[in-house]
Amino acid sequence: MSTLKYDLVIVGAGPAGSSAAKAASEEGISVLVLEKKASIGRPVQCGEFVPKALCREVDIDERCIAQEVDIMRTYMPDGGIIETSSPGFILDRALFDELLAIEAAKAGAHILLRTKAISICGRKVIARPVWRQAGCDGEEINIETKVVIGADGPISTVGGWISQVNREFVRCLQYEIPLTRGIETTEAYFDPRYRAGYGWLFPKGERANVGVGIKVGSRGTRDERRAMRDESRALKEALRHLVSRLERDGKIKRSILRVSGGLVPVGGYLRKTWGGNILLVGDAAGQTDPISGTGILSAILCGKIAGRIAAMSIKRNDLEILGEYEVEWKDILQKPLDRALRRRKFLDANWPYSPLTDNGEKELSQLLRENWVAFRSYYRET
Repeated sequence: MSTLKYDLVIVGAGPAGSSAAKAASEEGISVLVLEKKASIGRPVQCGEFVPKALCREVDIDERCIAQEVDIMRTYMPDGGIIETSSPGFILDRALFDELLAIEAAKAGAHILLRTKAISICGRKVIARPVWRQAGCDGEEINIETKVVIGADGPISTVGGWISQVNREFVRCLQYEIPLTRGIETTEAYFDPRYRAGYGWLFPKGERANVGVGIKVGSRGTRDERRAMRDESRALKEALRHLVSRLERDGKIKRSILRVSGGLVPVGGYLRKTWGGNILLVGDAAGQTDPISGTGILSAILCGKIAGRIAAMSIKRNDLEILGEYEVEWKDILQKPLDRALRRRKFLDANWPYSPLTDNGEKELSQLLRENWVAFRSYYRET
């Protein structure tokens, strides 16, 4: 077993992990990032839309911008169309993630690809190289460290080490499809079939990301495998419904260029996002918006805070300082995330799942007028 020694170990090289790595490295501590994938940012598991507010947190290389948009168009179940201001970018997410990791490396962070965090024992993280082509794992690596940041996604290994894990998810499936004409807005589609979720079309020049997300059952149940099969069928049917609609509307060509998907945590941020010498960031911390599913901005913002606080804790040899991370990120994000969670819970409890009738579509349209981001009433405090 080989042994390494770093001040800080970060698990996951997505936007949260790379942002934390850059911030911590700039404070002069030694940082190691473990990434189980063979390539940073790939496969893409994201709709790739980000708000322009992200520019306040990170410089977005113009090479990463597939298309700029200013308007979101919401297609209601009763046939209504709502236009709202929603300035942002559709990214080349793989390149975006890659460039964030490069910035972290320039600041001094070391990155190990194809390396999976397995367990923790005191101040030692046990990791293992993943040799996918050989069909086996490599020799374990013993990493001595002072602090660990978990930025390893919705189902977080690191979160499990402090018994803080996400339980509620929206499951997403997305196609990249050629457009028949240019589209200048993002589009959100609601239908009772897209249970407690929505469909989207995010344009990228001559192509678009077309996807659907639906609410799924809690993980960790006895019938989880059967539930996942049922959810997979429901999700595929929902996406087929959306693709057929867009084809009838003359917006897309039925040629699938790429398939992607994944889980989005929608149960709200975790009760604790730190414990002992561990911090959780981004999807691993449940810092994703429970209604829209957006999370890149919060991941980068919280990653920067986590990296800076971790470095301060390490320099002062005081783990109690890590508690400041939760105070600081909540001061910025708690209010909007709490609001979104209230809306999510109301949608879940009142969604007209069946029958698929005109009445159900009217019920859903009324429900959305209080619980979707396109409406002013969404932001009213209750």
